Amino acid sequence: MTTTPQVEAAPGAGGTQAAALQLSELVLKTARGPNNATAEEEAAFMSGPVFAANPSGLELDPDRFAARFRAGDSERELLRLDNRSVAL
Repeated sequence: MTTTPQVEAAPGAGGTQAAALQLSELVLKTARGPNNATAEEEAAFMSGPVFAANPSGLELDPDRFAARFRAGDSERELLRLDNRSVAL
């Protein structure tokens, strides 16, 4: 199981800075690999077909990733290793 540092927008920061920080947190989570709630979920994922098909992970296209984030895709969707809508 992985943890991601929490970052906060500067006091008085506008929505753009807060959204950029949220996006950077998601990119960090993606870079760290599977984002499962428990060790059991992580083990199940790593023995499943998505991991077997691509154990090195997904190469992100940063523009597509940001666009999907801004469009409202859920964190779970954005962090899926088989999410071709954010891949290069």
